[in-house]
Amino acid sequence: TETPKGELFIGEYGNVIKNKKWKFVGYIYYSFDGGNSWKKIDFLKKAGINKHVHILKWSNVINGLILTDGDNQKNMWMNTSKTQFEKPSLSPNSGWKKINRYHIDKGGFTGVAELNDKIIFGSDYNGGTNFLISTSDMIKFDEKVIPSPYRRAIFNRIAIRINEKNEYEIWSAIQFKHSGRVKSLVMLSTDIGKTWKKIIEYDGTHFEVLMISNSREIAKKLYLLIINKNENIATTMYIHS
Repeated sequence: TETPKGELFIGEYGNVIKNKKWKFVGYIYYSFDGGNSWKKIDFLKKAGINKHVHILKWSNVINGLILTDGDNQKNMWMNTSKTQFEKPSLSPNSGWKKINRYHIDKGGFTGVAELNDKIIFGSDYNGGTNFLISTSDMIKFDEKVIPSPYRRAIFNRIAIRINEKNEYEIWSAIQFKHSGRVKSLVMLSTDIGKTWKKIIEYDGTHFEVLMISNSREIAKKLYLLIINKNENIATTMYIHS
């Protein structure tokens, strides 16, 4: 992600087992010179996180950074300090404040986008119950349960697009790879997440549809990568009407 000042942040992700335990691969990398040099930040490791980073994103709504980790603890953090990126804190103005207290509070999200004054998160309870969560202040959260046959599918991305009529659209992709009974879906909302339309429904054991757009600005084009697992081929398409 990139801050308005041009600072760059990368969150590390991986699934690595060493000596029958998860190896920590959740470092944050920070650059203030356009990527010419990087500083490695290990605050998640010091906080006892045992896996990886899911989301690291600058938020205009909170004027700061949002971070989620997974998979075991599923925490969510925020940092509005602008300078203190290496330590947890009870206040987001002084470092990384943990938002959720327990796993059951939901966190560790894998999808995030924001529109107007609302931040929208998608959960990653693989094989469990998944949710769309929205907030305007990172204090109060509204949730919607994803219904069957998609309930067990996890979010891989949420993105905002503006169409040719200058209307905002929220696009989201949820997927489940382990059973054809749980459907995967690309869906669309034109009313800021109140209602959703099915765009592409598919069997995640045979196909995969990934939203690969990640522009900091709201764009008119949305790119999808469609993978045929059976034939090991893929194609990229974009939505632009």
